[in-house]
Amino acid sequence: MRSRRNSIFTLKTKNHWLLGSFILTALLTLSVIYIPFLSNLFGLAPISFGELSIAFGLAAAVVPVFEGIKFLRRKFGKDE
Repeated sequence: MRSRRNSIFTLKTKNHWLLGSFILTALLTLSVIYIPFLSNLFGLAPISFGELSIAFGLAAAVVPVFEGIKFLRRKFGKDE
């Protein structure tokens, strides 16, 4: 969460290190799942595109929930 009050879509600054770490983490995670040597090393099995879509969808669902909470706080003036 970058701001407790303002929407993530209206913030003017960008954290390039955070974005880079997110991309690197996603690539490393997908590598461990889909590269046979690594998946055997970690004892994992590849997942289907549908399962991967569900996982990314659930992870992305957090953003609208928190944006909604921040909107309600701005609208009704309840700020911590």
